[in-house]
Amino acid sequence: MAYFEHGPEQAAVDSHPESADVTDGDRDNVLVENGVLVPCDGGADFCLTDAVRRAWTDALDAIDADVDTALSESALVDAESSEFAVDESAGDFAVSVDGAHAGRWPSREAFLADAAGSVALADELPGWHGLSSRTRGISLGELRLFLDRCPTCGGEPDFQHRTEETCCRTRTVTTMRCADCDASFVEVVGA
Repeated sequence: MAYFEHGPEQAAVDSHPESADVTDGDRDNVLVENGVLVPCDGGADFCLTDAVRRAWTDALDAIDADVDTALSESALVDAESSEFAVDESAGDFAVSVDGAHAGRWPSREAFLADAAGSVALADELPGWHGLSSRTRGISLGELRLFLDRCPTCGGEPDFQHRTEETCCRTRTVTTMRCADCDASFVEVVGA
């Protein structure tokens, strides 16, 4: 019944609990509180700072769409390259270490963007690696919204909106995809 939205909601299991030194406020505003995102357009929006944009672009160039390099440079997954496995069979990009789930992204390109973002944020934010993996993941997902080129084909990310109807409700789905290769970066389901 929950599958058809008529039963109790199923609680998600949080496999990455917050470390004791990160507060809820810190988790929600890591990029803003640390000056990675700054108000722009008269305060109506947020923009990525030039320094972080350069660091992110440099990291994307250094990784050069290579998954092994991305994993070793970014510290997104705490393992040697011989210990992890990549699975793209379900239409997304999943990484496991010794058979245990380590992370999942909507595409290889989203993973590469996050890996480069992690490198850039580690350079710009002291204590980046001291944050929990959950907090870093949320921050990288937010950072991905500011991606200006696809890590594999160089195409421009584009936002698209669609309406989906189920037996029980109508909802809006917003996606960010590469205009050239259709790689998925973000998908947000609204009410």
